[in-house]
Amino acid sequence: MTSADPNRQQTTAPPPPPPAEITYSGQYSVNPLAEVSFPRMCAQIPSVLGRIARLAWRTDRRAVQFLLGCQVVTGVSAAVLLTATARAMRPVLGDGSAGDRLRGAVPALLVVALAAALGRGAAAVAMYAERRITPRLTTETDSSLVEAVCRVEASAYAEEGFSDRHEAAEMGVIRTQVMVTDAQRFLSALIRMVTAGGVLSVLNPLMLPLLLLAVLPARVGLS
Repeated sequence: MTSADPNRQQTTAPPPPPPAEITYSGQYSVNPLAEVSFPRMCAQIPSVLGRIARLAWRTDRRAVQFLLGCQVVTGVSAAVLLTATARAMRPVLGDGSAGDRLRGAVPALLVVALAAALGRGAAAVAMYAERRITPRLTTETDSSLVEAVCRVEASAYAEEGFSDRHEAAEMGVIRTQVMVTDAQRFLSALIRMVTAGGVLSVLNPLMLPLLLLAVLPARVGLS
């Protein structure tokens, strides 16, 4: 009985080794976003938007004016849309026959349709202005990067961190293709949120805390 135990132990496969963990630590291996908190990221938004606005204004002023005007029109149309929707719900949910309630809501529904059409038109014009700015802005930033690299001394290529800064500059040029789009979407969402909060606070102040509760999970998820 004891002589069979060693054979049995030899036929048993040994457990696999633990997975190897390869780590690297250095000056340029730290992820900068891992140490940035949500409030700090929000604090950087005004400066980033200002830089994008200056670059876009220098590239095409007319298109920037179109974009800003479309954002104002979007906010106004959103406010009118919410107000008209609230007015249309009163006769729809009121007393009387279905025909009477529908006829009472027709004026407000027409305003809703006009406000929605105005918002869609503003979005189309904003897309036109964005497509007008982005190619020229990308070309300008790419040309600036090439010109800056050509002016660099040959000895600078051997300095520590030069390749990382060069790669960061190239990524910045690539990001210009969506930079104006991201800024435009952020401003549009901010204007819509402020407009919705203002209209809801006028219609019923108790709706404003519900609106804040609706966006709270997204804020927690980003933190």
